[in-house]
Amino acid sequence: MSFADKVVTGFKAQSLKSIMVPEWGEKVYFRPLTLAEAQAVERERDEIEKVFELLFVKLLDEGGDRLFPADKKAEARAALVDSTSTETINMIADEIAPKASVDAAKNG
Repeated sequence: MSFADKVVTGFKAQSLKSIMVPEWGEKVYFRPLTLAEAQAVERERDEIEKVFELLFVKLLDEGGDRLFPADKKAEARAALVDSTSTETINMIADEIAPKASVDAAKNG
């Protein structure tokens, strides 16, 4: 097994981290942010959109599947914007990538 294979295998073998989201009454899961995912987030021009992109890219269900699949992105974004508090968005973003919260985006 090559070193690169070991890197990939090691990353995939990590346990999912979880966050209890009281506002949703649900626990959500994520893996550490990779450089590729960070680049996808950074492609967004608007700082607030970067936070939403982080959630789209990182949030998983207990089985490791994305909570927000690409084909449901607009629908999920609308639900988050219209029905989720900034406090909850910040809590989740801070757990995944501490410098990516909505407040940090506004001040950045």
